[in-house]
Amino acid sequence: MKFYDLGINSSLGNGIDRPEIMIELALRLGFVGVAFADFENVSPKEIKILKKQYQERCQIFTRATIIPKSVNDLKEKVKSLRNNVDIIAVRSKSEDKNVYINAILDKRVDLISLGEDREFNALEYSHFKMARENAKVVELSIRSLLEEGKQKSRLMRLMNKSCLQLLRAKTPFILSSGGQSRWDLRAPGELIALAGLVKIPEKRALRALSEYPEQLIKKVLMIRDPNYIMAGVHIVKPEEG
Repeated sequence: MKFYDLGINSSLGNGIDRPEIMIELALRLGFVGVAFADFENVSPKEIKILKKQYQERCQIFTRATIIPKSVNDLKEKVKSLRNNVDIIAVRSKSEDKNVYINAILDKRVDLISLGEDREFNALEYSHFKMARENAKVVELSIRSLLEEGKQKSRLMRLMNKSCLQLLRAKTPFILSSGGQSRWDLRAPGELIALAGLVKIPEKRALRALSEYPEQLIKKVLMIRDPNYIMAGVHIVKPEEG
């Protein structure tokens, strides 16, 4: 079984450690692929060098995590970033349902990202069902579960409630570390154990680290294929000869 962490950061964006350090540790922990969640402003040349360096050992994907101020801001940022990164994720950092609803309905958005108590409080069963019907994947970032503070009990309560609705809706979801540094990364087994704290069954957690990320990656690679036109339609080049 292949495991993926599609939500890590590096010093080229919002993180602390160099991407090489994050990749090496992710490989040692048992992952075969990672996505850097803060690569929207990294030059294509740097990305190309990094991918070439690890092409035999690790699948590397670029990602933009959009935190829009409004629905219009969401649309503008998605438009400007769509062709620059492999994966586009949207999170609200608030209880604003409109941002998430518009992200769910936008075909250019890949991930609906949840990581803070306000975000978990924003979505209900109907929203998760809508996400499934619109071929969206939900991201559950476990980074907040590792932090101590007065708000942790509230976070756990809201995550429990949200995850129950997510499971009920049968919406594909991924688990990510949200790692800002090497110290934040967690092995697949640890992520599965943490998911258990919010009532996610082990089998579903395994799928969230392997099957669902693989499906998302296949979709991303297909859409970025220059011969791709739309779902089920590709340009077929005649054989030479």
